[in-house]
This record gives sequence, structure tokens and C-alpha cells, in this order.
Amino acid sequence: AYTGAARLDQVTNWPDIFLICEQETSKYGRGIKELSAGHTFVVGMQTPDIDNNDFDNNVGDYTDYQTDMQVGWAHLKTAAPTPQARNHGLFRHQADTLPSPKTPELLSDAADKAPASLQQLRGKRPIYAVLLGGLIDSEHRFHHSNWYDYADEKQLVRDNLTALIDQVAAQAAKDNGAVVVTTSHRSPHQFSALISDRLTAVPHVFYDWSQKRGSQNPYHAMLALADQIVVTSDSLSMTADALATGKPVFSFLAQEKRAGEQPRKLPARLRQTAMIKPETACYLSAQAAQGRGFPMAQLGNRRLKIPPRVDGAKTIAEAITQAHGAYRYERAAPRQTIGTPMAPRRSTTRP
Repeated sequence: AYTGAARLDQVTNWPDIFLICEQETSKYGRGIKELSAGHTFVVGMQTPDIDNNDFDNNVGDYTDYQTDMQVGWAHLKTAAPTPQARNHGLFRHQADTLPSPKTPELLSDAADKAPASLQQLRGKRPIYAVLLGGLIDSEHRFHHSNWYDYADEKQLVRDNLTALIDQVAAQAAKDNGAVVVTTSHRSPHQFSALISDRLTAVPHVFYDWSQKRGSQNPYHAMLALADQIVVTSDSLSMTADALATGKPVFSFLAQEKRAGEQPRKLPARLRQTAMIKPETACYLSAQAAQGRGFPMAQLGNRRLKIPPRVDGAKTIAEAITQAHGAYRYERAAPRQTIGTPMAPRRSTTRP
């Protein structure tokens, strides 16, 4: 939409809709809104990092005066209004499922092109996939990112990673199946050897992201070939990808002790602190309530009923299109009101 213009204030062909996400992009949304004289409909994609338990009244500074529509996720406590309903001058929409680009077509193609190591596991069913994020939200839990420099934090991560791999490997051995594991950029790469060692008793493929930096990543093929998928509950994006497959998805939530063990004496800084952000936990609970996620105790259950796959991106796009149509109608007929009366926008200055 910007071809031929060196600067934003020289653009004449403004887009109809512009998406922003998080604070870094909000300034562009406000600039484009002003420079396009209101032509561009700016949509803010809600981030779980914002305190959003009160979606109607706690909009957050980065949305005020900068977006026309706010998209949030289903774990929010307030009732979801229609896309036409207005509050603080914003169109609102709450999505049931996070969007994921993992379409059935993409996964089918990935299965056909799976590397030989994965192809060799096709005869071993079921295949359990383990998607490792950070395991524990270290910034939220430990209040520092270099947790591996602290013995207590390191042991806590080690214990939970061991418990996760052991449970999945034991289930695969019981079912005469196989395990595929992939780490990500937030995974504790210090324990790559531990993962490999604890998988030796079962057929498996382990992709260590820290060693290969994403090269020839079989992530899509793992999603495609897996019969059941385990995701560490700190990762919303990988949870969304797993749910998009329409297969049973199990969330592994880190614990302060392993089953059957006495709780260790944790330092005061680690007590009574959630392993993941409350917003993330709420979203996972909402998915479980809809039958789209299961606890680890159900791993291996082949009789689980999975609701039809939800295309989160499609439902959000439809809501944005609907709200954009209402917005254009308002601009063409400013005396008409859509939905609830528009409240004045709040100041972005906090007391």
C-alpha cells in the first residue's frame, strides 16, 4: 500500500485495515490513523502480557487513542460483546481460540516431506510429540532470565523436565509407540543431554533447536505425524499450533515437586509464585473447559473426544471485517449510532 512513497506523510494510498500487536507497533497505528485522516481502521491484537482481566475498563495505555478495535482472548472474565459494541470508543471482540497458521494443508504437506528419521517411526503407533517451550516462565517466576546461574532454580527446571520426559517415555513404552521431541528458542538448552539420555529406552527423534538454530526444523512434520501432543504450558503459541491440528493436546504445568516426593525447602523468593503467568493459565483453563486441552493424567487415553477444529484466524478475520464495515458506516453517517453509545476515550496519562 506504500509503494512510491519515501515517508509516511507522503503516502496517499492508505490501507483500509492495519493490524498492530504490543506496544512497539502501537505508535505506528496512531501515526497511520492520524495521517490517513481516519481512513485506516487500526486493530490491536491483545497481548496476554497486559493486565486484561477487566477487558471493558482496563484497556491499557497502548490502545487508547491508537486503535479502533481491540481483539482479546477467551480467558478474559468479562462477557464478550458483539463486534459492533463500543466501549471507550473501541470495537471489541473476544476470540475463542488463538490463531495459528498450521492449516490441514500445511500439515499434510509436512507429513509427506518429513525427514527419514521421522518416516521410520510411522510404524510405531501411537506417536507422542513433546513441544518444549521455556517450561517455566523464568521472568515471571524467578524475576531474572539467567536462572541457570542459581542452583535452586536450575534444580527446579531439571526436576520438571525430567518428570515430563519420563512420563511421556513410559507411556510410549507401555503402548509400544514412539516419542518425538522438539525444543525452541526459550527451552533450557543446558539439559539437552538429559533429554536424550531419558529417551534411549523408546524409539524417538529429538530435535535440539539450540544446536541447529532452526535449520531443517521438523516441527511441522512432528505436528502432522503425532497422535497425541504434549506442550509445556508456558507457550501459548505452541499450544495454539497443537490445538490447530485437531488432535488431543496435553498441557504440562511445572510443579514444585515430583510425584511421590516430599516438597523441597524452596527459598522465599520461589514460594507462592505461579510457574506461568496468570493470563496464560486462564487461557489454558478456558481451552480445557471447552474440551480442547487435557491434563497429563489423561496421556495415552485413546477414547478422548475432540471438538471440531476451530480456525482462530478465520473467526478473528470475520469479526474484524464486520467491525470495519460498521466503522465505515459510522464515518459515512456520523449521526447514526452502532451498538451501545460510545463513551469518550480516556486519557492515556495515568495518575
